[in-house]
Amino acid sequence: MFGVLPLCFLLMASAILLFFVDAHTKHIWYYPLVAKSYVFSTFQRFQTLVERQFSLKIKSVQTDWGGEYRKLNKFFQTIGIHHQLICPHTHEQNGTVERRQRHIVETSLTLLGQCSAPLRFWNYAFESSVYLINRMPTLVLQNTSPFECLFRRTPDYNFLRTFGCLFFPFCVHIMLIN
Repeated sequence: MFGVLPLCFLLMASAILLFFVDAHTKHIWYYPLVAKSYVFSTFQRFQTLVERQFSLKIKSVQTDWGGEYRKLNKFFQTIGIHHQLICPHTHEQNGTVERRQRHIVETSLTLLGQCSAPLRFWNYAFESSVYLINRMPTLVLQNTSPFECLFRRTPDYNFLRTFGCLFFPFCVHIMLIN
């Protein structure tokens, strides 16, 4: 399942966010696009990533019948991916992706607002939000994170820092050998 979110509310006229959501683990992959015409090539890159990293084939994709997906339909038919269509403008049928998009947008705007960052940093906020959401335990997955379900290991939280701080103090002790 995946969705496209236009960023008109962030005054980024040409920015499009493409989300891929794994139906089993609820893990999210996030791709910022310049235009909807890049959906096809981005899906091909995503497919390659899934096949190489997990040694699995994508079996089914669910989309609305938007213009950016029409080119994908023929591609899906040629490689044997089942293309499930939902009715356009019926967000109820695409509930998981819609809820995930809303969660990402709300988390991103909260991150930007909390640190008083200007909207030009929206891409960092969205990237950080997806990263955090993928590592947050959820009741849907019996209090495990999407990351843990997908990679079969507990995520590392030790290096997380506050979003939007100016710098991180980092001390390095160097021993000089004469």
